[in-house]
Amino acid sequence: MASFPQQSQKTKPQVDAKYPLVAESLAARIRSGALEAGERLPTFVELQAQFSVTPHTVNRAMIALEHQGLVERRRGSGVYVAPFAAASKTARNRVIGLAGFGFRFISQSSYWAELLNGIQQTADEGGQQILLLDGNPPNLWEKADGIIICDWSNKDILQFIPSQLPCVSLFHDLQNIASVGIDECGAARQATQHLLDLGHRRIAYLSGGDTTVAARRLAGFKKTMKAAGLKTPSSMHRKIGELEGYDIHFTEAAYRAMKQWLKEEWSILGCTALICHNDGIAIGASSALREEGVLLPGDVSVVGFDGLEISNYITPRLTTIELPLRAIGARAVEMLSQQIEADEVRVEHQILPTQLRVRESTTTPSHHL
Repeated sequence: MASFPQQSQKTKPQVDAKYPLVAESLAARIRSGALEAGERLPTFVELQAQFSVTPHTVNRAMIALEHQGLVERRRGSGVYVAPFAAASKTARNRVIGLAGFGFRFISQSSYWAELLNGIQQTADEGGQQILLLDGNPPNLWEKADGIIICDWSNKDILQFIPSQLPCVSLFHDLQNIASVGIDECGAARQATQHLLDLGHRRIAYLSGGDTTVAARRLAGFKKTMKAAGLKTPSSMHRKIGELEGYDIHFTEAAYRAMKQWLKEEWSILGCTALICHNDGIAIGASSALREEGVLLPGDVSVVGFDGLEISNYITPRLTTIELPLRAIGARAVEMLSQQIEADEVRVEHQILPTQLRVRESTTTPSHHL
């Protein structure tokens, strides 16, 4: 994956406030043609005086412009506008870039594969190619007419994307960036209400970590329980450990987390149901429960999230909240293409509906507490 410069926590308040402004000002001159392709930029000393900043700030701005592919450094000569940087906005490469942590796991994860299928099919219909930007040199980013991003650290990626380049974020509604996703909080309410309707009152929750998506799903669970007059003490909510990737790693982390929960306080909680952040976590937790002699769904009902194909082939078949992953990928391409054709950045946030798939992993509780 392309590596981005990490900012020191000690210098962040001093540097971050100014270098993006310097970089964007110079980028605007390049795109407008005020600084032409091949033209030498002002010296660092001149830029320091012009923007009233330090040499370090100017250097950070140059790094950002290099990552955007707008400038190139020539040893002993200075910094110059890259040959292709001032190309006309109307020139089209028919290329859509994909950027973000998750896209590295397309070959390993059915979740990301479903998203990519929606993206690829819609792009093919529009005569567009897909370019995976992670792991490629930064100057390849300029080959993309627009970018679809999905990352837990979207804000870090955004500083390296030209402000006037069309962009759509998956699942994260970011300021000044178009997005498409689902109502995470509302979907969690669907899952929780299903269990409440079955008669469950002691419902546990196994979360996916500290991401925005995880926080919204957990909030939906807690709000629904509160509306039903039920408490959700911290003992009934746990997070899985650190992840290395997706799917199989979610499953392994959930298996370990559930094993630990069973050793510690699970038996005294009296929970008759468990909601999991995603299907991978549900599969791992279910495996741990079965190994300890817990009957599914007789003793504990389990609900997953995402609606992956594998959820229909495990025993018992998993009740899950199905996300329209292909439709999300397809809509992202459509939104991006509209921006590209209009030669403008548009900010809109679209929410697609989810669906509860009820299968054999949930039933009425065998006892009420």
